[in-house]
Amino acid sequence: MPLLDYAGTLRAGQSLVPDFRLQALQDEQFAMQREQMGMQRERFDMERQAMEQQAIARQQAQERQAAFQQGLQQAMARGGTSDAVTDLMLQFPDIASQYSDAFDRLEESQKQAELTAMGSIYSRVTSGDVEGAANLLEQRVMADREAGTPDPQDEALLTALQSGDEREVAIARTMMGTALAGLAGVDTFRAVYGGDSGEDRTAFQKDYDFIARQYGQQAADQYAQGRYDPVVVGQPGAPIYRQSQVTGGARPPASQRGGDPSGSRAVPVDNGQTVIESLFPGIRVTQNRRDPNSALGRANPGSWHNRSGGAVDVAPVPGMSFDQFVSQIEAAGYPVIESRDEVRNPSRHATGPHWHVVIGQQAARVTSRQQYDRLPSGTRYIAPDGSQRVKP
Repeated sequence: MPLLDYAGTLRAGQSLVPDFRLQALQDEQFAMQREQMGMQRERFDMERQAMEQQAIARQQAQERQAAFQQGLQQAMARGGTSDAVTDLMLQFPDIASQYSDAFDRLEESQKQAELTAMGSIYSRVTSGDVEGAANLLEQRVMADREAGTPDPQDEALLTALQSGDEREVAIARTMMGTALAGLAGVDTFRAVYGGDSGEDRTAFQKDYDFIARQYGQQAADQYAQGRYDPVVVGQPGAPIYRQSQVTGGARPPASQRGGDPSGSRAVPVDNGQTVIESLFPGIRVTQNRRDPNSALGRANPGSWHNRSGGAVDVAPVPGMSFDQFVSQIEAAGYPVIESRDEVRNPSRHATGPHWHVVIGQQAARVTSRQQYDRLPSGTRYIAPDGSQRVKP
């Protein structure tokens, strides 16, 4: 037997040599296990963070809803006026969007019908015609009942309006206002109803403005003409006339052209609305330039509204008389080409009670004899002493 077993030694040595492929496989498996554990920890952390965020969101939503309910109570305490509703919905735009999101899923015809119905009811409530609002809402409720789709909210609002309780009416007014502001949009709601406590705008004015913004000026003018100059229908086959064509107008006649009483050659300004708003901050302009091809434009072709931006209609200014209003315009250097108090003496084309003026361009200021000599005869000017005069 040889002293050394070379074969055995070789086998023993080979057993001591590591299997690199096996080692690599084990390392890869370990790395995968470690990666999986890391992914599990990451997923667990993400799930935990998501749960925490959901809990925070729920808490914030609850706090937000509680704050809205508190704001709603404050709006009710203010009588549910349009100002109160506007302030509330501007403070909570997220609540307003909840109304509009649901509203956007309706068909366009359904949207228009809903806005018209709600706008008419809300207009009457805010103008103090609670009985008229209740009558309109009752028609809506009865129609829903007959269709087999009663609306519990409308039923509750009707009960409140018919209760005769001022607090219940204020609650109903607030709820209708918030819904209308959410559906129509806060900006539209504020433009139509904002700055109004319900005392100096009639239901017709609000309906007219609402229709103009939702359906266009022509539709509003048609509504106004139908209201103040209705169609007279005779025997079958006979011509159809407007009442004004038959009776000469149901309202006291008024000049539709007017003219500068001083006889000066005043030229209307390009944008009377801008002038009025600069002189009376916060004033509500109801009409400026009108489309001559609109229903009201065709019915009253001689109106300054059809041919000039200087014609302006405004809602009466609380605490100010019409004469004071005109005088303040003239005191600012603007000649008043035409003025009409459509509150005390409405014309047959009046779209509700308002003040109407046509504003002329500011008079030239004369500081020298040479400037005076260059003025054409009949020109209005401001003398060096500040008085307004007309050159002979």
